[in-house]
Order: sequence, then C-alpha cells, then structure tokens
Amino acid sequence: MQILENNSRACISMQRCNMRVAAFHNSREGFIPESSRPELSKKNRCSCSALAALQKIQKWDRKADEAYAKTHGGRKSPVREENKCWEAVINLNSRHDMKDVKKLVKKLEQITGYRAAQIAIHRDEGHTNDDGNFIRNIHAHVIFYARDLKTGLSLSAANYGRKDLMRLMQDAVAEELQMERGRPAEETGKKHLSPRAYKAQKRQEAEWEAKLEKNNAEWQEKLAQNNKEWEQKKGRVGTKAGRTRGAPSRMGKENPRNRCGTGKAVKIYLRQTGLGKCSRWQKTSIRDADAGNKLRRREQPKRKYHHRSPERRDSQHFLYVRNDRPASGFFNE
Repeated sequence: MQILENNSRACISMQRCNMRVAAFHNSREGFIPESSRPELSKKNRCSCSALAALQKIQKWDRKADEAYAKTHGGRKSPVREENKCWEAVINLNSRHDMKDVKKLVKKLEQITGYRAAQIAIHRDEGHTNDDGNFIRNIHAHVIFYARDLKTGLSLSAANYGRKDLMRLMQDAVAEELQMERGRPAEETGKKHLSPRAYKAQKRQEAEWEAKLEKNNAEWQEKLAQNNKEWEQKKGRVGTKAGRTRGAPSRMGKENPRNRCGTGKAVKIYLRQTGLGKCSRWQKTSIRDADAGNKLRRREQPKRKYHHRSPERRDSQHFLYVRNDRPASGFFNE
C-alpha cells in the first residue's frame, strides 16, 4: 500500500462548532475519526490543547459579556452559545506547515474580525481507493471566537450569508498558501457539504452500489434459469413436431376445400361437410363477425325477411375464401 496526496485546490469552509467536541478532535485527545491512521498521527500539529482553547474562549466570553452589560444597561447578552464559536476547515498540501497556516489565520482575522483560539493540522485522515492505496486528505482546523470584545455583539450575525466575504476568504487562502483557487459555486452549481455529511453521503453511495450489485447478481441468476427452462421447452416442442412431420396433409390438392366458388351452394356444402371449420379458410359476413355468431345463427329458426329486397337477403350468406389463393369455380365445373 502506498500513501498518496489528493492534490487538492485552495478551499475554506466555515461552520458552527461544538467546543466540547471540536477542540478535543483537533488536538486528537478524543473523538478520533475512523478515517485516521495511527502511524500518521504523529505528523499532526496543534497550537494548544483542548483545555487551553476552552479556557481562552471562556476568558474572551466574560469580557464580551461585561462590555455588553456596560453598553446595554446591565442586560445579559442575547448571543446564543452555538453562535459564539465557528470552525474553519482549510485544504492543505504536504509542503505546508504551522507557520504557513498561522500567517493565513492572521489575514482571516483581519477580514472577519474573529479571534483564533486553536489551530490544528491533520495529516492522518484520508480514504483508501480501489487500488488499495491510501489517499491523504491534509487539512487544517481553526476555531474562531465570533464576538466583538468591545461591544459584546455577535460578529457572525453580521457576516452570516455574505458571499463577498467568503470570496475574500477564498482568495486569501489561494494567495497565502500559493494554491490553485477552486471554482465558485455559482459556476459549478454544487452545494458545499461538511466533512461529516460528505462521509455519510459516500457511505450511503457505497451501500447503494453494493445493493445494486447484489440485485444484479440475483437477476442474472434468474435470467439464466429462465433461459435454461425455455431451451428445454423448445426441445420438447421440436421433438413433437418431428414425429408428425411425415403425416399426410389434410390440405392437399385432392381436398375440395382448395377450390371454392361463391353463392348459397357453397354455404350449404360447407355446412353439411363441416369443412368450414378449417383455420386456413376465411369467412366474411355483414352481420356475423366470427364463427361463434355464425354457429348461433344456424341453431336459430330461419327468419323471413319479406320486407327486405333480394339483394339484402343474399348479403346474409357467408362467403368462404382461401387466404392463400383466389376463389375458383368448383361448383361450376
């Protein structure tokens, strides 16, 4: 197995963070992900421990509360706990170190007004490709405190949803780290996913692909079984057809059904001999569409159509014609 780089582009994403989890995850004191490899964890770097980061944020939070109480008549700050700290995830390459990331963080603090409480570089996370090689995902975590210490107001509320601010941050990452800038979401049409959501999506796609492969295997097995049964049925049918191949045909030239005339005499002759039931004959009628109606008309008593003209009475007669040859004057011979 080889350890390869993912050749990532410059990218930064901001999201709310839970200090009880994020600080310990960044320092690798807890909440170690499944994608982490222990042999590579010694290459990780962190600016401070989780406890030191929490103490730093608590100190800044007390100052912000005091400043808000002074400017708002002693009232308590309405800023929620989940909006006080934000975490940035930044793509890196193998050549970047803590010095490069700290230089970038200073520029991000100038753009946003936030204060960095903890900086960590992770080199032990990644995924295994189809060839069995480990692809490293080198990145940095930066926890920011998003309150103004002079007024106690929330800076994240003022910066939230500002696309121009995110563009400035993306440009700063590409410039300071000397990386290729990624394409904006307006051009690609893709929606950013957090690392946890991205991993969940990939896991769901893998499960779906495994399910599809299993279903395809089952359908292939059923298809092969059906084809085998069909071949067996075709063999039995061919054997039966071979036994009757030498039998004399009922539709030979000597059969009078091969020659047919028209008129009422044909109907009477065929009715008496029963030759009209042959499947190779075609019968047509104005009022009767199939053989069932024809047979039912024979059983009924004959009606007298005195009010009809002879032409209309004659039209009720059936005409039997061979499908494969024209009618001949059999009864006129």
